[in-house]
Amino acid sequence: MNSRDRFFAIKFGLIAGVVTSIIYPLMITTHGPGLWPLLLEISFGPMFIISSYSLYLFIKHYGNSFYNEIGWLFTILAGAAILMTNTVQKSVFSMMADMQSTDDHLVREMIRRSFKSGNLTQLGMDFYWDVLVSIGISFFALAILHQKYLPKLLTIAGLIIGIGGLFINMLTFPVPPANNELIDPGPFFAVFYGIVLLFMLHAVFIKKALSA
Repeated sequence: MNSRDRFFAIKFGLIAGVVTSIIYPLMITTHGPGLWPLLLEISFGPMFIISSYSLYLFIKHYGNSFYNEIGWLFTILAGAAILMTNTVQKSVFSMMADMQSTDDHLVREMIRRSFKSGNLTQLGMDFYWDVLVSIGISFFALAILHQKYLPKLLTIAGLIIGIGGLFINMLTFPVPPANNELIDPGPFFAVFYGIVLLFMLHAVFIKKALSA
């Protein structure tokens, strides 16, 4: 990839990052059937991958490292994992509508048991996403350490959030931390990426970093 293509990819990914930062709060607060919630849930994973690719290229431009490569690898897997988690979760919860639409007790019991099994599956997949994104953030944080336009404090914050998110999810497995009345690491993941995104936007569009 030549410099011109790389710079375009970084800017395109930054736009995807802005979209992702809008999608996330809408996604976690919008539930139920319908096209709009479905659109939010299936678009988050791909947009997350694209925006993380922008971070990977940005770091690579100012000195690639092993940490950057590993962070990008786990981020790809995390984006695919959250897409799968959201689609399976949507399918599983659609069973509840089927249960409410029938008065047959036998059918209702069959749906209830199927829902219980499916719900455990989607909870396991949600844990899979949390593990991958925690590791991805931790390695990206290490890669940020020697970057020109990203402050070193992001390394400390990223390691705390990444390792802390991994630990708290392992502590409560298979039930998510929020369901155990503990801190949900999801918003912290989002805040970390959001702050990194702001620094990248400032570097690219204000300081004209890519032309340096």
